[in-house]
Amino acid sequence: MVITDYDIVIAGGGIVGCAAALALSKKTDYSIAVIEAFEPKTVGLLAAGLDNAVLKDAEHPSFDARVVALARESFDQLQQFGVEMVTRDQSGQVDKINVSFCPIKQIHVSDRGHLGQVQMQRSNYAHSSYEHSSYAHRSHEQSNYEHSSNEKSSIDEDLGYVVSLSELGEQILKQLQQTDVDYLCPESIQSVDRHLEHTVLSLSNSEISTKLVLIAEGGQSPSRQLFGLAGETTQYDQTAIIANIITQLPHNNRAFERFTSQGPIALLPMQTQAGNQMSLVWTLDSEKADGVLAIEETAFLQKLQKLFGDKLGSFKAASPRYSYPLSLMQVKDFAAHRVICLGNAAQSLHPIAGQGFNLGVRDIDGLLDVLASQSNNNDSDSDNDNDNDNDNDNIDPGSFKVTRAYKTRRANDKASVINATDTLVNVFSNQHFPLVVGRNLSLMMLNHNPELKNILASFAMGER
Repeated sequence: MVITDYDIVIAGGGIVGCAAALALSKKTDYSIAVIEAFEPKTVGLLAAGLDNAVLKDAEHPSFDARVVALARESFDQLQQFGVEMVTRDQSGQVDKINVSFCPIKQIHVSDRGHLGQVQMQRSNYAHSSYEHSSYAHRSHEQSNYEHSSNEKSSIDEDLGYVVSLSELGEQILKQLQQTDVDYLCPESIQSVDRHLEHTVLSLSNSEISTKLVLIAEGGQSPSRQLFGLAGETTQYDQTAIIANIITQLPHNNRAFERFTSQGPIALLPMQTQAGNQMSLVWTLDSEKADGVLAIEETAFLQKLQKLFGDKLGSFKAASPRYSYPLSLMQVKDFAAHRVICLGNAAQSLHPIAGQGFNLGVRDIDGLLDVLASQSNNNDSDSDNDNDNDNDNDNIDPGSFKVTRAYKTRRANDKASVINATDTLVNVFSNQHFPLVVGRNLSLMMLNHNPELKNILASFAMGER
């Protein structure tokens, strides 16, 4: 059997996998293949951590409108990866919007029945630090989302963006098909044979060899199991109910996080002509979720309204509801011999802080940074495989130096976000009286302390 050789093979053609492939194809000369088991129609949903049973309903209209909250830095990083959110004409004006996105200009956090609340808006805080990051300095190509002068004042107000998952996935896949990346679909890895300088992957009817495998298949990754990379799982015994809600009043680019006795309720603004559609993520104890899913629409809206309040007026309509169980999964050895786990394959988080996909974007950025650093150090590094050429394609992407450097670079960010998210789950999903008092005092103090609010806003915007 003839074995096809690649420098990098990406297991998983969801948004994280395709974004990694697109970025690598634009910033390096590596030969790349993407292996994806699902047909492209589901590519926009794979980043959401949904299991196969839910993916069977991927053609449902409500799933077409699923969204992800991108921190401002993550949005900028995707532009640097080459994702064309918009197309501009020769004068620099927006000619076509390729991916629907709604700016978040204010975040309102509150605890139902208590005084504690926090309001954050971009204009109160320092500008994003992303322009000073190492990857921003590495990229000299103009982004398709470079802002014209009359847009800058509006953009400067944005804390983040709510982006259509399906449109984002479709756009990345469309651009990926215009590169030299081989997209093998439907296909999957059946077995792996690991060697010192390469890994052989057996597929359904062929074999391929690669120097580095990037696993981006999500939290239930079969390829990660083939490599023996175990994930540690903490069950929260909670279920997320997702739906789209039509409200009486426009959202005015506000996002809401409301902590209630029936679990946290997150409402994210969606880009529609009327400006009154919100994406709902309601976290409930699993034993209560079935009952909420079973009630008819009017009763559901009334129950939701009672818990959320009237900041958006009355709730007028809801799309069909779907659900998925919540847990924390993390892979301690997310970078090992010639293999790196990206995104949900490395860590699957509770949605309470909205940081899961943003962490995956930073995983990609971290890999690009490590490869660039290794290339820059190639002349002076006697341990490098090719001392006479500084091009990225002559740096072994799966070498021990690369995987070790990647693990070192990403460990602290991953740990801090995972720990912060887990703490939020335990504090804000718990109705134990001392915790309720403590979190409300914390919210009240936070709302009156500009320095602490600045830290929280920076976290929300993805600044590290």
